[in-house]
Amino acid sequence: MASVAPDVVGVDDFALRRGHVYATVLVDAATGRAIDVLPARRLRRGHRRQAPGAVQVAGRWHLWHNLAKHTAKAVVRHRACLKQIAAAAADPQPPSGPMLMAGERPATRGTNTMDLKPAEFLQQEEK
Repeated sequence: MASVAPDVVGVDDFALRRGHVYATVLVDAATGRAIDVLPARRLRRGHRRQAPGAVQVAGRWHLWHNLAKHTAKAVVRHRACLKQIAAAAADPQPPSGPMLMAGERPATRGTNTMDLKPAEFLQQEEK
């Protein structure tokens, strides 16, 4: 009986003996059944030539593993920046100048807006 080629194939490397002997398993993604087990890591280079229309995706474990690895590298690379931010957060400085509400502009120096008539106040705001 002839078998039908699966539409989606899962490929993963696994260790037969950790650090020494590896193999590659091919799995029919629709049924979850193993199609074949290949000795060593044979599909690493040849898959693009043999299946040019194939789409390569990563599993959940690989995504998390790669994210953690690259995040750790970024933290190490920017350690000095992170130390400066942490130091600034530990020793906050009071803001310079008066506190303003959102959308409020600072008053012009030397002008007490409380002493202005409404028309003068509007002219002062336009400046």
